Amino acid sequence: MVPTYASYHCFLREVTEEAVRRKWRVFVACDLDVAMGQDRDAEREAGIEFINLRFPRGFEPMGYLRSARALREIFRRIGPTIIHAHFSAAILVTALACRPRDPWIGIGTFQGLQFPLAHGWKKRVYRWAETFASRRMRGVWVLTGDDLEALRRSGAANARLQGGYGFGCRVDRFDPKRIGNAEKNEFLRCRGIAAEEAVFLFLGRTVEFKGFPLVIRGFLEFLARENSGKLLIVGDKDPLHPTGLTLEEEEKMEAAPAILRCGWQKDVTPFLAVTDALVHPSSREGIPVGCMEAIAMGVRLIAADARGSRELLALTGQSAIGERTPGAITDEMEKVAAEKRSGKSGLGQDLEGVREKLDRFGYVREQFRIYEELVGT
Repeated sequence: MVPTYASYHCFLREVTEEAVRRKWRVFVACDLDVAMGQDRDAEREAGIEFINLRFPRGFEPMGYLRSARALREIFRRIGPTIIHAHFSAAILVTALACRPRDPWIGIGTFQGLQFPLAHGWKKRVYRWAETFASRRMRGVWVLTGDDLEALRRSGAANARLQGGYGFGCRVDRFDPKRIGNAEKNEFLRCRGIAAEEAVFLFLGRTVEFKGFPLVIRGFLEFLARENSGKLLIVGDKDPLHPTGLTLEEEEKMEAAPAILRCGWQKDVTPFLAVTDALVHPSSREGIPVGCMEAIAMGVRLIAADARGSRELLALTGQSAIGERTPGAITDEMEKVAAEKRSGKSGLGQDLEGVREKLDRFGYVREQFRIYEELVGT
């Protein structure tokens, strides 16, 4: 159970593929129309039965009830042994669809609780929803220690901390050795980027809570100071969330030759291969996969001291930006540019040791240990 096909593709493909390899019958319920640039892969999805189900996004009380009714009929039809819901929306819908005497086992994984970071009435609503949903599950997992503390304090005694760093990433694919200098140089040439320029990357939805407006403002100030450098934007808008930019700032961004809008990409490895720093001043995350992919490629992070990001900064011995402001981002960009001019770049530490801790298949092994424990095998 996962809200969108894009999220399934990003986080859960390897788990379902391993289940098929073990000859388990596998269903994936998600909104197949929300793919964010990812195509279906018939060969990799062989043996997986997809169910197109729209999950509510945002505050849609009736939407949760409609989805729960549809989901309960699906559960009755397929008779699952384990139902594993990911993200708050899918966990709440699953909790509403399940009853205490149902024969199936329901569990959930929060990629980042909403209520600890919300304010006012939204905080109260999210706390109720996430706590209610958690208590209806056999068990729920969170990715960070502060989320575990918040959920247990709210009354969910069945909350546990997932081992490792979230869902990890495919370190076999995100390997700096895979892309040689000739390929990097061609990538830069095709995009009009000089080899000596500092290259920064924003990866993901171009929305306010991800820090997108801070990145644009910070980079425009960096350009004013340095008169050199490029910002690659891989991703696009989300209709549910604002970008945080004014109309004037949108126009400046579109008019700036140094800002390259690249849209959603099926493979971001070539972009990371030429990047000097991933700029990710998000205010809320689980453990961001894009940041793990960047680290696996040896790319520095410019990130805030926020949930999910702080764990990865600590892993790599990097410091968070002092303030979540455009000026702080500009200052970090200048440091990156200066280091590049002096011949220094990358993380500069035991990259292989870090990559081992981020391996997606470590998460897959941990997940199947939990499934086997639940069914008593």
